[in-house]
Amino acid sequence: MSKVVQSIETLNAVSLCFSKLAGKVAYQKKWRTNDQWCTLLWAYYQEVLSTLIDQHQLDGKLLDAALRKDKKIKSNLSNYVEGTNATGLMCRSYKPRVTINGIENRTQVYCYITLPPYSAEPNVTSPGQSWWQTLPPVRTRESERHKRSRQSTKEDEEGYDEKSSQKQDETVKEEDAANPEPMKIEISFDPWDDTSVKALFLPDANEHPKDAIARRIDILMDARTEPDGYKTIIEGGDPMDNCTKLDIIKLNDKSIYLISALSNALKFYPSKTWIECCKEASNSCSIITNSYSYRTIADWWIAFRQKNCFPHPRGIDSITKRSRDRLPPFLRENEDLHRNFVRYCTTNLSDLSIDVAREYIIDHLIPQAIPLTENSSEQKILLQQAHKLSEIPSC
Repeated sequence: MSKVVQSIETLNAVSLCFSKLAGKVAYQKKWRTNDQWCTLLWAYYQEVLSTLIDQHQLDGKLLDAALRKDKKIKSNLSNYVEGTNATGLMCRSYKPRVTINGIENRTQVYCYITLPPYSAEPNVTSPGQSWWQTLPPVRTRESERHKRSRQSTKEDEEGYDEKSSQKQDETVKEEDAANPEPMKIEISFDPWDDTSVKALFLPDANEHPKDAIARRIDILMDARTEPDGYKTIIEGGDPMDNCTKLDIIKLNDKSIYLISALSNALKFYPSKTWIECCKEASNSCSIITNSYSYRTIADWWIAFRQKNCFPHPRGIDSITKRSRDRLPPFLRENEDLHRNFVRYCTTNLSDLSIDVAREYIIDHLIPQAIPLTENSSEQKILLQQAHKLSEIPSC
């Protein structure tokens, strides 16, 4: 593939990814520099973009060129009035003062804001404040390159200029190579520091979402590696040992699938969505245990993340009552009939309902227990107990 074709393909990919990112409500209605947007693009779409470019090549200038390569986006960048911007992408520029080795320089920086299509430019400034003063703050770290400092005044604000977007500042690289000195460079904000991410993974106060994910993985790993570990992921434990062997197997399956999904999220989120992490967990874990869909895994996470445990499989009463104590007297006092009833229910699951179960008890189980006559008082008592079976959560 020629460099020209590859360059067009790269610009189209960056433009498409930015358009998708613009649709995320969490990042709308806020001005960000082109470099800050590039950091978000790499965080969300690394798998797509890494096949064309590496992380160091994705910078603000590449984003500027990609957006202006798209004719529809380019024609709407300077439309700030309601009903005039079909893409919802707006651009403004300003020239901050950058001091390099005592030499002051002013380089034009393009900033973008994303909005729903045909929206007007929002008023995000306070009285006496310019739009570029609302740019997100950035953290800094020390580097063994040049030391730069940037100062901006109200006079630095510039309008959008199509011709100036093609200019390149080549003197900076030459001075960097000649006089290496410590420099403060910008590090963009953490993509994990977002309300939607915190709502998904529910970290504790002052806890990073990644730490919350790792903590949940440890809880689920302990549940699988200890003999009675399944009790630690059941709300209230299982003090009466009401969980059946099948319940314990399913709890272990839940732990396996959630460990896999959370491990994927710890490595790849947000470049991969949570649903994609669940899909990978479904594909990989179905090879070694019972198969479950990604939707089921997502539902398990919703049930688990609130209290770091699941509801008891046998119901709320299972914490305070043994399974036998929850049976009606008729089945509790006739173990053989209880076994017959359970066997009948399990072999007729496709047609099973409360009415079908009640008819089976009345027509088959009760006559086996006591020979009945039309005027038998025992018949009336047992029929009353049979009608109460509809209120039983499980047998």
